[in-house]
Amino acid sequence: MVGRTPKAAAARFSQAITADPENLKAYAMLASSYVNLIDTSTKDETFFSVISQLIDSAKAKGIELPEMVIAEAEFLTVTGRPDAAVQRIVDYTKKLKSFDPALFLYVAEAFLAKGNPNEASKYLQNFQDSQAWSPRIFYVRGRIAEELKDLPSAVEQYEKALKGWP
Repeated sequence: MVGRTPKAAAARFSQAITADPENLKAYAMLASSYVNLIDTSTKDETFFSVISQLIDSAKAKGIELPEMVIAEAEFLTVTGRPDAAVQRIVDYTKKLKSFDPALFLYVAEAFLAKGNPNEASKYLQNFQDSQAWSPRIFYVRGRIAEELKDLPSAVEQYEKALKGWP
């Protein structure tokens, strides 16, 4: 992450867009930063409208970046459209010979949002602990274990998230 908090990251990505309005990664990362601020925001119509406009602005450029797909999937999931999030990722990956396995994390989160922890678990089982690039992997694993009523595993996963990334 660019800053230590989603707010700091959002400020930096906003500066990047101002400096270079054609920077699609900055649009995607700004949208993603805003999505990650939802828990601390007012969650009003304006907030969601800003995220939607950022995604639409980047999509209008006609270039699909993995960061854009991730931002859109996150937005669809948090706005109660996890099926659309999964479909967006599936549509994107069908066009590629290979893709970033990080996309599996966002599919898992969508299935978790749908209330299907068993399906969510399938998308994270291939990630070894040593391959974790983000505490979010352990956090989502913890949420899945919690939903499956496996509290010792949930605590273990949450501790891994905190241990590596305090």
